[in-house]
Formats: sequence, C-alpha cells, structure tokens
Amino acid sequence: KISVYPNPSSNEFYIHTQKPVSNIVVCDLLGSGVQVSIQKQSPFVSRIGSELRPGMYVLIVSYKDGSKQSHKIIKE
Repeated sequence: KISVYPNPSSNEFYIHTQKPVSNIVVCDLLGSGVQVSIQKQSPFVSRIGSELRPGMYVLIVSYKDGSKQSHKIIKE
C-alpha cells in the first residue's frame, strides 16, 4: 500500500510505502515523464519537490522486489 499526503497539495507531497522503493517517476496525464526532484528520506519515505505546476499527475513507484504501483496526485 502507498500513502501520499497531503493530496491535493499546493506545495510538497510525502510518499510512504510498506516496501523499500527503488525509483519514483512522475507523469502527466498524457504519460509523459515530468522532471521533479524526489528526495528519499528513508527506504520507505520520499518527498516530491514543490516545482510541479498545478494539475493532475500519476506517481509510478517501483519497488526493490520488482513490483510497481501507481497513485494519482493533484497539485493545486
């Protein structure tokens, strides 16, 4: 399970997972990757920078066990 908060956000997003994360990609709704700073604070907690423009995005989280999970976020 993945937890993203606050969502929606006007600033940063925090991502909590139950499994160690290997990579996080942020995509717009057309599927294009978006450049954004992602800071891992631990294997289970990451922070997405505030430079996203307002809109809807999809986070694609890749775990160290090879599985993936997606989650929609809204930047205000």
